[in-house]
Amino acid sequence: MSHAQDYYANYGGLEVADYVERHIRGSASEMDRMRRTVELVPPQVATLLDVGAGHGVFLEELRTARGIAGVGIEITPAKVDYARSRGVDLRLGDAGALAFGDRSFDAVVSCEVLEHLPFGVYEAALSEFARVAREWIIVTVPYDERRRFVQCPYCSARVNPDYHFRSFGPDSMRGLLPGFRLERTLALGRQRRSALVALGRRFFDRWPRFLVCPSCGFQEPTAVAPSATSAASGQGDAVVLARQAAAWVPARSRPVWLVGVFRRESRHV
Repeated sequence: MSHAQDYYANYGGLEVADYVERHIRGSASEMDRMRRTVELVPPQVATLLDVGAGHGVFLEELRTARGIAGVGIEITPAKVDYARSRGVDLRLGDAGALAFGDRSFDAVVSCEVLEHLPFGVYEAALSEFARVAREWIIVTVPYDERRRFVQCPYCSARVNPDYHFRSFGPDSMRGLLPGFRLERTLALGRQRRSALVALGRRFFDRWPRFLVCPSCGFQEPTAVAPSATSAASGQGDAVVLARQAAAWVPARSRPVWLVGVFRRESRHV
């Protein structure tokens, strides 16, 4: 398992089911995004593949709302086990090498996955989506994300704490998938963006407790040695103060997610 996969399998001491209830089912914005994405699945779709399906919550919503028993793939065994326990057809798989025949599904959906894929896997995944989808592909990504980075206390590598390797704006959706044209884009969710918080994150963010460094594998231990993290702790305090101050500073509201709906071009039928 890679360092990134170690991170994706880390629930901070919570049981998987507890994590899902707190952070996914308990999040109004996350559930709204999934339900809005379900609504975007064209009415003629009968078979669907969810690539990077996480805990299978989107597939559950799809089954409940549309009666479509989709299939999902996911790289984290704990997520696969959880989804299967709830009757979801979720399988271990790799986005860059889908174990399905050409045009096996009416639609391929991939929510909050493309930004996580490293060099080589990202390019392969886009080709695989286009190969496996019969007619439709729907992807969701963070909206025009301004990525931030933190420095590993052990090897000094700078890492995006969400393991996001790229960001997407509305223009980047065009021409994204070979043989598919962009039918529509949609912005979902709203977030309050304060310049003061962004500045605090840029200069004072500490190493997140559960982040695994993809360069050296460092993860902050439960009992932290003062020599390794004293400066980081001070930085964390500064971020808290910046966030408190930001509550009094005017901020702009912007979308959280960007959705692209793609359809196979007629010349590729």
